[in-house]
Amino acid sequence: MGPNETIWSYSEDEHAESLEGRCKTAEEAILEAHKEYDGDAFWLYEWRPCYVSEFTPSADDVIAIMSDRAADLLGEVAAEFPDVDEKAEDELNALLNAWADKHCVSTFWTSEGCADAVCIAVDDPRRFPEGI
Repeated sequence: MGPNETIWSYSEDEHAESLEGRCKTAEEAILEAHKEYDGDAFWLYEWRPCYVSEFTPSADDVIAIMSDRAADLLGEVAAEFPDVDEKAEDELNALLNAWADKHCVSTFWTSEGCADAVCIAVDDPRRFPEGI
């Protein structure tokens, strides 16, 4: 599973720093958690993993820095520097993202669809999803 794919997990703690399970559906995670916690209440999490390339600067950022540095050093003669086309910007974005994904490790995740976990109480009817 990669970024933009929702993952469902669970924990005994509402403010968990790590989660159990990597399920494709809420129902699957609920069933796993029900077994794991012997029928006790638990917290259901909806999340997605991060690729660190989500945090890399864009080609526009790099080009703007290059332009500013050239203007600082050379003045008006560098006014149109660097003049690159959309294809070159796309190539730079791909290079930056590939480098980040290869060399930077993410130990965190981002919420997707809900800000907090959902408590699944002992008497919650969702504990036994139909059809599973």
